[in-house]
Amino acid sequence: MAIAAFPSDPISAVLESLVYGLFETAHTMLLTISSGNEDARHNDAITDRCDVRACLHGDRDAYSRLVRRHQQSVGSLLWRFTHDRLEHESLVHDAFVEAYFSLRTYRSTGSFRSWLLTIATRVGYGLWKQRARTRRRNVVSLDGIPEPAADGVEPRPEDACDLLGQALARLAPRDCMVLTLLYLEEMSVAEVATLTGWSRTLVKVQAHRARGRLRKLVQKKDDASQH
Repeated sequence: MAIAAFPSDPISAVLESLVYGLFETAHTMLLTISSGNEDARHNDAITDRCDVRACLHGDRDAYSRLVRRHQQSVGSLLWRFTHDRLEHESLVHDAFVEAYFSLRTYRSTGSFRSWLLTIATRVGYGLWKQRARTRRRNVVSLDGIPEPAADGVEPRPEDACDLLGQALARLAPRDCMVLTLLYLEEMSVAEVATLTGWSRTLVKVQAHRARGRLRKLVQKKDDASQH
């Protein structure tokens, strides 16, 4: 999908696209989690369970194989939580460390990948909560979002990606997470419920409220630009 030129008020344009469900535009600008075919996933799941058992029985190389197999999925998901490379590397490291020390809680009847991404989501969410506490101490307004390309000029994908990330960062962590997982990661309500530990009803309610809060941000920005 071609990226439309930003109108005179680029911040409002991006936020409006989020509010009215046009996340697919942002989706073309961002990294996506790669996935193989169903047969490959099935084979990986079997191999995962074997490696988990081996790791729990003292095989030092087994966990390294798990990391290599899933580092791309974990890295792609956590890239949604931060575009700072050092911070991102730290999140990925923390996710795999937490998973290692939690291996005994993994149930082999379930997907190891889903279990691992649940831990990664929790780690990323923790970063957003930390940022929210910092913002409460250092109030940040929408004016802090940098201007992208000039009117009539298509922004570079990385600029649009940063702009979108900073706009979402103005939301509360729970709001940002549910919108990111549903619309940017294109996960189903059931998948989001599994990753977050919420009920499906709560996911739907949280998404509805998050869109409403984002709409208010748009109106606030519009009102400020008119004065």
